[in-house]
Amino acid sequence: MKKIIILIMLVVLCLTCTGCIDIVQHITRLPDGSEQNTIRITVSKMIFALVAGSSFNEDKNYEEFFNDKEIKELIDIPELSPFSAKISKINDPIDIGYLIDMNINYNDKNILKKINSQDSIDFIPKYTGEKAIINLTAFSEKSNEKPNNDEAAMALLASGKYRLLISKSCIKNISKVVLKNDKEELDYTFLDLYDQFLIEIPIPILFSEKVVLEIYF
Repeated sequence: MKKIIILIMLVVLCLTCTGCIDIVQHITRLPDGSEQNTIRITVSKMIFALVAGSSFNEDKNYEEFFNDKEIKELIDIPELSPFSAKISKINDPIDIGYLIDMNINYNDKNILKKINSQDSIDFIPKYTGEKAIINLTAFSEKSNEKPNNDEAAMALLASGKYRLLISKSCIKNISKVVLKNDKEELDYTFLDLYDQFLIEIPIPILFSEKVVLEIYF
């Protein structure tokens, strides 16, 4: 299903030159010291309309998308259950997808032990003395599958973005951002937006590599 979605996105991008997949993560710290961590993953309904040869505004039943086995496995990440993850469907006139909402109590020793374990947990910041580490491996090819080497195809997906908005209540200052995979480390740009920071990563990187984001204080 993942490869079908990529193929569909390529068709749309060739025709419209606009992005059609959007991943937005917002992290903020609450007065009690816990963090509210919200992730929105959506795909444009335009994709399905073009493939079906129907009108973009035509009513459709999108349950096939929600019931797809690989989509469920991607969204229903077992590691997120200790963090009171609430998963809800998004089905508005423009997009279809999921909203994942978590409250993470870093003062809870059991929660902290889970976060600091060797097992990587996607989307959950792990704080050390000098940096925050966020694993973004859920969208990459499985280790036992042949990676996607179609560079031209992945380049067409470059208009799609993963956007991380992290409040200064969590991290007051950022000195640098490093993007790591199995092959290399890259210094990455970020934006200071007064009360929060914005980090953007092209979607092709998430689909083709097991990415780890390191945010240095």
